[in-house]
Amino acid sequence: MQHIHWLGTGLSSVPGIRRLATKYNNFTIWNRTLEKAQHSINHVNKDNVIAKKFDMQELSNSINSGDIIVSQLPASHHISIAKLCLDKKCHFAS
Repeated sequence: MQHIHWLGTGLSSVPGIRRLATKYNNFTIWNRTLEKAQHSINHVNKDNVIAKKFDMQELSNSINSGDIIVSQLPASHHISIAKLCLDKKCHFAS
């Protein structure tokens, strides 16, 4: 099943995160600090809506072909994330 991975929980991200976390069951929030990632989904009680500390290697190990990666990280990260998505055959939005 397709999984959504949202990278970054800045102020402009939280409304989108909250909508998607409520609507979808396979959703992971990745952020530099785990506490902020957890806070962005604290209203959701689903087994497969989770928060993780952002780590490029762990992200690479977690994604599968067809997954959706939404990056709200600084633009300087987008090239490495886009390359990862191409390698893993994932969808990428920034």
